[in-house]
Amino acid sequence: MATNRNSTDTKALLQRQTLQSRQTLNFNSWIFDQIDIHPSDDVLELCCGVGTQTQAFINRLSTGRITAVDINSESLDQVRITINSDRAEFVTSDIDDVENYANETYDIIFCCYGFYYSRNPNGLFEELRSFLNDGGRFILVGPVKGNNEQIFRVVREIGCPIEQKILYSSEAFMLDQLANFLSSFSKVYFSRVTNRVDYDSASELLEYWRNTTFYSPGHDHQFLNKCYELYPDELSVTKSIAYLEGV
Repeated sequence: MATNRNSTDTKALLQRQTLQSRQTLNFNSWIFDQIDIHPSDDVLELCCGVGTQTQAFINRLSTGRITAVDINSESLDQVRITINSDRAEFVTSDIDDVENYANETYDIIFCCYGFYYSRNPNGLFEELRSFLNDGGRFILVGPVKGNNEQIFRVVREIGCPIEQKILYSSEAFMLDQLANFLSSFSKVYFSRVTNRVDYDSASELLEYWRNTTFYSPGHDHQFLNKCYELYPDELSVTKSIAYLEGV
């Protein structure tokens, strides 16, 4: 579902992380407080990006292993430097090419902000589910309804289109997957949280927009002016996040 290179570009990913550093929520803590990780678990992580969650898994695995998959070889090169562990394997692959990376069974299959990039998420889900051990857990984390409402408002009001597939991945995808999980697993856990990201200035929010998948070049000045108009006192963006686990 990626619409431009910012969806996988390492520099853009890192810049988005940096520009979202002032958050009311510790994102990784919120995720991993909900995962029952056994030290011996075998984990398959999809769309690992720059390895933020990969490292969190490694920290909790003493004898288990993780296979981390991403389409961007540059990102994986960076993760290999950051995570120097013989319990981690890194595979460059499109997530739809399951034969490239799944060759055993897993206790946890995990994907954070990326499963919606699949060309056929439901088909991928069914294929990957067959790689779960008995009692294995399938976990998705991603945006859900109410996400990015402030920046979406700015972009809309300056007349820049936001592709429907981006809006779908940002608001409805996780709810559709919830329905999928409910029909496929005997136990399903779903939680949602809102996280506020604060920005010092409209220029800083503009820099974030430039590194998103819904950036429209040539409208920077309009974007800044609309930010000043709509949010003259406090500039923050709401992140609405869903955690979904099936067992």
